[in-house]
Amino acid sequence: MAYLTRLSARAFRAAACSPQCTRPAMTRGVEEFFFDGHQQKQVEEKKPVKTGRSWQANELRLKSYEDLHKLWYVLLKERAMLQSERERLSVADAKQALIPSRLKKVRISMARIKTVVGERIRVHKKELEQGEAAMSEAEIKKKEEEEEKEREEERRERMDDWVRRRTIRARQRA
Repeated sequence: MAYLTRLSARAFRAAACSPQCTRPAMTRGVEEFFFDGHQQKQVEEKKPVKTGRSWQANELRLKSYEDLHKLWYVLLKERAMLQSERERLSVADAKQALIPSRLKKVRISMARIKTVVGERIRVHKKELEQGEAAMSEAEIKKKEEEEEKEREEERRERMDDWVRRRTIRARQRA
């Protein structure tokens, strides 16, 4: 997505504290794509892992582009972590009942971010088109005014020529 810019490490750490993220914000490297020890124990003991809900579109509409960008990358990492864990559990034949519901929440949130950003892009394009239309109307009006001035100058020149000719004729008769 072209409208997204790169995240600095500090901005990512701030975004990692979102309600979607259930991992510690300071993990680095490959560990980011797997459950931490606490969550792993909960999964193995078949205890429910506390997770947040998916983001609502009206909540996302209130966020800035920068916040949406941060949230997008947090959700992207969360989705990658869940998919890695699902694959690991499927190889180990472990119960993975919790992962699909979390994955669904992440996917729904990502889809809603795309919807909100799409709405903003459409509104922006519409404003640009209206601005261009207004500019072109202003340009047309300016051009019409310039043409009217040129016509007025031509009329004056013709009138001046007519007056000169009449004056010359009158002098010739006298």
